[in-house]
Amino acid sequence: QSLVLPASVQYIGEYAFAQHRLTHLDLSTVSSLKVIGAYAFQGSSSTYDLLSISFGNQCATTYIGNYAFLNAKLNIWIYPVARN
Repeated sequence: QSLVLPASVQYIGEYAFAQHRLTHLDLSTVSSLKVIGAYAFQGSSSTYDLLSISFGNQCATTYIGNYAFLNAKLNIWIYPVARN
């Protein structure tokens, strides 16, 4: 399963998507996301196959909580590099 969040999301709470069977997380259109809470995408070690996460170029995320992606089997993590 894939998850694409609306652009207006600013906060993903603790355990918000814990134990969901996500394989792809697309945050590339979420330019206002500031916080991803602890354990937000945590899954069970035997069934969790979150393989890819994409953040957009306009990413505003300043905090990712402890164990937000616990047990994820990430192959791809796309996060923009800050440029001055």
